[in-house]
Amino acid sequence: MISYADPQSIHINHAVSRSTKEGDFQTHHHLFYEILFIVNGSGVFLIEDSACEFSGNTVFLIPPQQYHVLKVPPQRNYERYIINFSPDILPEALQTAKPVIRQADENILDLFQKTDAYRETFQGEPLYWLQRAVITELMAQFCYGKAGQYVPRAELPALVQSAIHYIGDNLDRPLDASLIAEALFVSKTYLSHVFAKTMNISLMRYVRMKKIYRAREYLKQGNSVTRTAELLGYDSYHTFLRNYYAEFHISPSEDKRLSNAGDEHG
Repeated sequence: MISYADPQSIHINHAVSRSTKEGDFQTHHHLFYEILFIVNGSGVFLIEDSACEFSGNTVFLIPPQQYHVLKVPPQRNYERYIINFSPDILPEALQTAKPVIRQADENILDLFQKTDAYRETFQGEPLYWLQRAVITELMAQFCYGKAGQYVPRAELPALVQSAIHYIGDNLDRPLDASLIAEALFVSKTYLSHVFAKTMNISLMRYVRMKKIYRAREYLKQGNSVTRTAELLGYDSYHTFLRNYYAEFHISPSEDKRLSNAGDEHG
């Protein structure tokens, strides 16, 4: 996986699995873009409050900070490409905060196949620039190309959608399961059960994760660590520090320092 602290990082992986089982796929939430191309395989893919069914030849663009999880039932001959890269390698015109889901046409398939050929022939800086060119063309296809073939949407429980929207609208205040359930007029137990079953993550783990990613935005805007904790409704400064380190494996003060240093050299 790429390091969010390195703006030059590109990670491309092409894998084929002869058999898959439940539990092979983990939930994701990160600071970089991800392009996922399912060549062979079927399942359901969740991106925040939406979901879609896929059956191969489907490509997903997941922007930074979008929670997502792949639900793939046991099957054979599962094949996929994953490209992870920093937003910093893209011009502003090719950056998007909206997910893209489409069937892969011949142009997109050719670009992914180029990544295999480049890795067999090049390394170091030449490989980096060729991979970056492929990513740039893929993003241009996603942002400005013709709309791809429709990918059917899966039904996401209305309660889960409402919970996601409520959490997103109230990250800057204290949140717990009881408060969220009360706002949605359901019991805490029921909400927690439906949310975890649908999203493959507990309700409060999701809240903590979304708060910490919002915290990083506040730190990059110049807020102090103490002020950031206050803005996000943390009653305990030490809880904020612990949650931040658990998510990014770095303290907020050190992360802020590295981010400022990167901006100075960018």
